[in-house]
Amino acid sequence: MSRVRQFGTLAAGIVLLAGFLAGIGYLFMLRFAVGDVFPPYSSLRSDPLGTKALYAGLRQLPQLTVTRNFEDPERIENGTGTTIFLNGFVPRRLDSVTPAFRTAVTRLAESGARLVFSFQPLGTKRPWWDTEESASPEAELKQPKDAAPDSDTAPQPDKADSPAADNGAMPEDRPKDRKDDPYFKQFRPVSLWTHWGLDFAVDSSFNPETNRARRVRGIAADLPEALVLNSALFFANTDKSWQTIYHRNDKPVLIRKAFGAGEVVLVADAYVLSNEALRAHRYPALLTWLVGPHRNLIFDEWHLDVMRNPGVAALMRKYRLHGLFWGLVVLTLFVIWQKTARIPVPDPRRHLQRGNRSGKDSMEGLVGLLRRNVAPRQILQTCYTQWRQAIEADLAVSKENRAAVQALMQSKDTARHGAGQAVQLYRRIHRMLSIAHTMKRNTK
Repeated sequence: MSRVRQFGTLAAGIVLLAGFLAGIGYLFMLRFAVGDVFPPYSSLRSDPLGTKALYAGLRQLPQLTVTRNFEDPERIENGTGTTIFLNGFVPRRLDSVTPAFRTAVTRLAESGARLVFSFQPLGTKRPWWDTEESASPEAELKQPKDAAPDSDTAPQPDKADSPAADNGAMPEDRPKDRKDDPYFKQFRPVSLWTHWGLDFAVDSSFNPETNRARRVRGIAADLPEALVLNSALFFANTDKSWQTIYHRNDKPVLIRKAFGAGEVVLVADAYVLSNEALRAHRYPALLTWLVGPHRNLIFDEWHLDVMRNPGVAALMRKYRLHGLFWGLVVLTLFVIWQKTARIPVPDPRRHLQRGNRSGKDSMEGLVGLLRRNVAPRQILQTCYTQWRQAIEADLAVSKENRAAVQALMQSKDTARHGAGQAVQLYRRIHRMLSIAHTMKRNTK
């Protein structure tokens, strides 16, 4: 009788475990169905930040062949009759691409492909889904530009991440001059912006409530007159080979350029291709223009770090080894049931031996932030600038005091002050203003 009870207990445990695993699998399926595990503007996302609606809609057209690309664009052999969408690029990333990627993009465009680059929106605030420092417009402007592609000071890729490092150690007889180093020539980052003959910038006067992108007169009359673009990004320093299609405050936001038999199209905001835009601000004429006359469409996922790396599970599904897998699971459960033992109870006093770490308050965080972003020689000038802005409409500070402080800041001794004299000079100004304020209050 005891054996029957043990078998029933084991069967119940197996059923409960199978139900638990099935529930976990169902939750994962729901998560992947929404697609929010993928990067923004991926064609695998069905939420507002994805482009799956556009991908699925184009696949419904029988005259089009729509696919996704999960491999390096170098493996796309021919771009003739093909439109390739590269959605959701971070603008700064085009400043540091591999020479192989630049060569692949140029080769595809010159062979007849239409490359549509759309970028993640930049605004006054960092988007909630962004986890990269470079996506913030302030960070975009603060980060220094990389060196020119042909200079010897261009940044090197991390050796641990380079393909050469994965294949073993570097040869010891590498040339000392970096110009002659084949590894440096092959993997050093280059700038697509420089290669294309333009740059990007952030419009400080951008207002998403009132600013709309306007079509250039006399160009593509079938396109919509205005577009909703929720990004402060625009293209700057464009040469004459770039044609502006849409602009905002005379700043190009949608441009094109011919490369051989093909062309490159740059869209400042990928919003017009997103699922949200297809519901709230739909522009079918613009989408038709972006697709162009080609019948082969590719939505690239590789630049979003979405790659297809088949593992053991993929091979098991491919060769239909489901029965073997579940058989091994059942066998493992039987072994665990046979070898089961009591689980040791952890000592409740162990956590008392660990001391708590005290955190830092907000003031210390602010001080640390200022130390990282304001140089010691600039701290006094920064304080003076903020003070000037604060007293613009304040009548409590007289013109004489303002002129005195300004004269003190513009003196030669102040211009040559060191980091250690900044505090003394600040205290001197503060004492002077305090005395003037006290005298004025006493006279009243």
